[in-house]
Amino acid sequence: MQNCCGDKVIFYDPVFEDLVDDEVKLMWEMLCKRATDLLIEFKNLQADDEYGTCDWRASYTFTKTGRKVINNIRAHMRFKDGKIIDAYRSI
Repeated sequence: MQNCCGDKVIFYDPVFEDLVDDEVKLMWEMLCKRATDLLIEFKNLQADDEYGTCDWRASYTFTKTGRKVINNIRAHMRFKDGKIIDAYRSI
């Protein structure tokens, strides 16, 4: 995911709220490194050169509690030079 994001990127969701630039990349690094059983599934992908949307599901075990987490997400993205520069999720 870090390679998919531009150097200047904005990310918003109800959990992480407003992240910018390296904060976005660090969020993805944290999620991917901590979740040893992370599974991400995508569907309903639509995109052109500037905008994209997709539905995706992330499932993993939350390490602090050992509880299974399943997040169903509708993602909205804006691209520049083939990289995500703006992303937010709606539920």
